[in-house]
Amino acid sequence: MDPLRAPDDEENVLDDEALAAAERFGSRKEQPPTLLAGLIERMAKGREDALSELYGATVPMIYGLALRITRSPQIAEEVVGATYWQAWLQARRFDVNRGSPRGWLLSIARSRGVDAIRRLGGSKWL
Repeated sequence: MDPLRAPDDEENVLDDEALAAAERFGSRKEQPPTLLAGLIERMAKGREDALSELYGATVPMIYGLALRITRSPQIAEEVVGATYWQAWLQARRFDVNRGSPRGWLLSIARSRGVDAIRRLGGSKWL
């Protein structure tokens, strides 16, 4: 059983509101890991412009995961914000030798998404 699916959700179909919210973020061409790692390195040095660039390059991917986990556009947007805030705070801890920038961000987003569901008492989703 997929841990991201509700037990009674056979089709995993998002409603029109969720699809519209997903489209707002658009889809952008995937950025190479070296570019993303460079942005995270600049964030570790306090460069806010790097956070903005990282957001622009990765938000469709992060929002997509958050929406899949939370099934709510509003909560997914909160998860996105929490993900980039945590990335900003922990940029110094990122180590390219331990994993990809994309994997690091997705891991943060998954954790924040699961936290949001638990906070709302949604253990049935997990």
